[in-house]
Amino acid sequence: MGARFWWLIGATFLGFLGMGTVLPGMAPHIRHDLGGTDQTVGLVIGTFSLVALGSRFISGPLADRKGRKAAFLTGLFSCGLAGCAYLLPIGIHGAYLGRALQGFGEACLYTGAAAWVVEAAGIERSARALGYLSSGIWGGIAAGPVVGSWLVSFEHAAMLQVMMALAAFLILWRIPEDYT
Repeated sequence: MGARFWWLIGATFLGFLGMGTVLPGMAPHIRHDLGGTDQTVGLVIGTFSLVALGSRFISGPLADRKGRKAAFLTGLFSCGLAGCAYLLPIGIHGAYLGRALQGFGEACLYTGAAAWVVEAAGIERSARALGYLSSGIWGGIAAGPVVGSWLVSFEHAAMLQVMMALAAFLILWRIPEDYT
């Protein structure tokens, strides 16, 4: 597994790190800044999972038709848009939109990354490749909330989500999808 493989793992880490940065501030932001109820907090946060689940039916065919890189980049683009949506001055609708974009982005990011690392590593090393990919995913998920809690505001976390998605996008933009 060469340098290109590790760039994929690193880009995956950055994508999930960005998604995680908004988590610690999400509920307080919805409740206090946007005036939502506890029920609204749950609905907004749950929107991510619902959209991520349903989007698997889009992300898989997208990766098969357009390529693993296209699916991965689509996921990062959507996650970047999610960070922008959180910053829009449209109240609770921005939070719902952000969570929906983040859910779609996660589905595409994960599907593209998983298929791509298996192809990159080859079937004989696919389990090892998926293990490393999982480390990138869970490393980002674990570090994201820690980083997000260090930031002064939810808006700063949303901006960092945009920057992490952009950084990962730029890393992958230059990597050829074909490993043969």
